[in-house]
This record gives sequence, C-alpha cells and structure tokens, in this order.
Amino acid sequence: MEIVVTLRPHIGKVNTEIGGQTITVDQDMGQCFVMANGKTVGIYCGREKEADRYLSFTEPMHEQIQADIAAKVAKITGGVKKFNAPPPEEHDVPEGDGE
Repeated sequence: MEIVVTLRPHIGKVNTEIGGQTITVDQDMGQCFVMANGKTVGIYCGREKEADRYLSFTEPMHEQIQADIAAKVAKITGGVKKFNAPPPEEHDVPEGDGE
C-alpha cells in the first residue's frame, strides 16, 4: 500500500480580551502537522519549505514506516534532521500482581 504524505500548517487560535469582548485571531505556530493517508501522524517542527528540522511522530509505529514517511517529508521540505516516535506502551500490570 502506498503512503500518501502531506503537510498541513499548524494554525492556532489566540484570544484577547478588549473592552469586554473576546477577539480571536489565527496564529501561525511555525510548524506543520504530518498527514499520512489523511490521518495526522506527527509534527514537523518547521514550515513546509524549511529543511532539516525535527519530525516527531505522535504514536508508535514500525521503524520502516517512520523512515518511509520521513523520506516523503524530506522530499517536501528539503530534508529531515531527525525523527522518532514514542515507544510502544508496556503491557499494563494490574496493581497487586507480581508482589
């Protein structure tokens, strides 16, 4: 299966109180969400045309899939300096077991 990778700018909302009213404006956070087949899978810590930034995956995934996605992000941005994903969760051990 082909993984289609796109970047989506991370635009946040900032609220400011002025004269009893809340004013909301968009704020460019200077980074992009990494989308793989339409799902957010990570954050690239730079803008689309900023090369050699850090790529942080937001969920555990196989190292080869990480490498494939990182290579596609590198094609878009001009390079990825480093990437990683959180480790898989350890299996839960209920309290009281193993004591």
